[in-house]
Amino acid sequence: MINKKQHRINIAIADDHAIFLEGLVALLEDSDEIKIVGTAPNGIEMLELLKKNPVDVLISDISMPGMDGLELSKQVRKAYPQIAILILTMHDEQRMITNILKAGVKGYLFKNSGKEQFLTAIKTLVKGEMFLSDEVKNKMVANISNDAHQKHTVPALSDREKEILQ
Repeated sequence: MINKKQHRINIAIADDHAIFLEGLVALLEDSDEIKIVGTAPNGIEMLELLKKNPVDVLISDISMPGMDGLELSKQVRKAYPQIAILILTMHDEQRMITNILKAGVKGYLFKNSGKEQFLTAIKTLVKGEMFLSDEVKNKMVANISNDAHQKHTVPALSDREKEILQ
């Protein structure tokens, strides 16, 4: 949760793409509500940064060298449970989303999202609430629907099973 005395949201960002990272910093520095306390190109360096800086929200990519966003999220949840984690990524695979959420991440947003949705995600996490973009919700619902449909379909019979039935 945000410290009431500071009135600003302390944010750290982990992403290995320098130009994307610089763009995020530039986008967030325009806000009076947000303070960037540091950036890192991977999970290992981010853990070092977190030891020295109070952070309200950690924004992390998933695919990074050294330590990826999934492992970083797990370690941050253990060492700094008060930090809200927002995954900002291009990964849209259901299995990846599920693994990230199981690791205790409270926010998942795709990199093609707009500025307003991005800022809404940060503010939602600071309130202690979960934020999943509509695209993530739709992907999860579609997967659940597919699983339910597959459970209600009759599996194909093998040649031997067909022979026995005849």
